[in-house]
Amino acid sequence: MKLAMYQMENAESIEKNLAKSLNAIKEAAENNADLILFPEVQLTEFFPQYQGRDVSSVGKRQIL
Repeated sequence: MKLAMYQMENAESIEKNLAKSLNAIKEAAENNADLILFPEVQLTEFFPQYQGRDVSSVGKRQIL
């Protein structure tokens, strides 16, 4: 099994972070990775900054 690990600097935009993540997935796939690992707060800045913000629907159209 080939793993890819992606460490990224988060932008202040969930959409920008999602775009970075999707590019990382594409690059990992092109390099035959079986699994890619991201930071625990990949789409947002450190989560306490956004208390109560629902990010579950962000980017669904791009992923599906």
